[in-house]
Amino acid sequence: MQSNHLPIQARNTILARDIADKLSAQVGGSISVPTALELVAAARGYASYAAYTKAVNDKIEPADFKTAQLWLFDSQIVGPRIEKLGLAERIDTMGLAFRLQYVLDDLLKRFPDRELLAEISLKGFFADVQETILSDAINKALNPRPTAGEFLDDKDLELKVAPKTLSAAKIGPLPQKIGGWLRASFYGHAKFDDAGGGFAGPKDEDVQSFVARLRLRRFGKQLYTGCQAEILAVDGLVADGTKPDLGSDPDDFADLIAAGDSSQADQVRAFKLLKHLERSGRVPTLGETDTIVYSLSSYPPEQLELIETYAGALAVRLVNMKEGLSPQQGVRILEGLVANGCQISKLSLAHALFNGWGGAEDSVRARSLVTELLAMVRSGQLDLLEPVSYAELYSLGAKLAMRAGDRKQAFDLYRSAADAGHGPSALILVSFLMPPPAGHAPDEFSGVVEPNLKLAEAYYLQAERAGYNSATQQFNSQGAK
Repeated sequence: MQSNHLPIQARNTILARDIADKLSAQVGGSISVPTALELVAAARGYASYAAYTKAVNDKIEPADFKTAQLWLFDSQIVGPRIEKLGLAERIDTMGLAFRLQYVLDDLLKRFPDRELLAEISLKGFFADVQETILSDAINKALNPRPTAGEFLDDKDLELKVAPKTLSAAKIGPLPQKIGGWLRASFYGHAKFDDAGGGFAGPKDEDVQSFVARLRLRRFGKQLYTGCQAEILAVDGLVADGTKPDLGSDPDDFADLIAAGDSSQADQVRAFKLLKHLERSGRVPTLGETDTIVYSLSSYPPEQLELIETYAGALAVRLVNMKEGLSPQQGVRILEGLVANGCQISKLSLAHALFNGWGGAEDSVRARSLVTELLAMVRSGQLDLLEPVSYAELYSLGAKLAMRAGDRKQAFDLYRSAADAGHGPSALILVSFLMPPPAGHAPDEFSGVVEPNLKLAEAYYLQAERAGYNSATQQFNSQGAK
């Protein structure tokens, strides 16, 4: 990609090589350009510059940096990469962010209408851009066509964010996939601004408070662009048709919507109940369980994803009580989540059905749920994010396959679970790979694969590293997860 690298003056783009060149020059050449390229790739979330260039060539990542507005570093990637490159004594993640921002500001002088901020936290980003990117987006949202001035017979009059009045109310979760939106909400004040640039209005010092929702679209692994704003309320009056975004709106904003829209009241009440149950740790009453389950069908998909993080965790806590009425309540909540399209809850429900917690044991349905999840993972439709979640899925699938008599699939799934770091699965693989002792009849592990003593030893060592104690023949609590 870099072999025909044109001078930046001959291009309308800012590429990784441009940043690396200036970064190396900034430190007097003590960091070479190839090493600087590795740092840029790490800041883009890649383990190497080669991996980054492949992503660019595969059209997964945009090559032109100036098309972004936020470059969010992941310190868990950048920090270890700095150490591996032997630069720990010269630079850290914060220092790299500072130097790269200096380089970006210099490169972007050619593009005065563009701004790109490099940050290691969303809090830092939203603090730094309040008077620039966010204000510009909010000003546009405050003045849809026709403008406020046209309503007032003064077309030069527009509402603009008053300086230093923006404050972040809530920042939503990072979007998991490219194309998703990073959402946040802000409180602020706006004044009318006349054509002369001074704040004025129908009444002197006329100030209007507002609540705004900001969105940035994720279009690369660590890049966001297209800052957009939506005005949710002005002077306490909610905009028509506004729907709550429980993940990013101010905590009290949903109440404002519910007050004027009875269809939202049940959702808000159920969400508050879930947050209370999480904080208090108590078991819900049967009526509260009804409230939670009945509300699940009323949430749009983007809100249901947030609700699942609360309701799913509550359900698992109830199911893990194993006996009494509580597991039944937990299974009922899980069934409601699954019925409304929550995929992650299928795994928790399958665990309950496999163990007979909260109802009769049902391995057939449990295996059906796990099979659906495995198909979604393999097709790329579902990202479980954490290795421990993949290990849980594969190990449960293996147990269900063994129970159904499909020992070959069980071996393959145990191997996948072990590859995801699951110690108990690694130990079970030893039984598959060891030949049966002389004079012993074949067992359920015999004959599935050819014996392999070297591989068996490797899996046994993995089990020990995961916490297996050969004396007690048990895992510690950490390794058994």
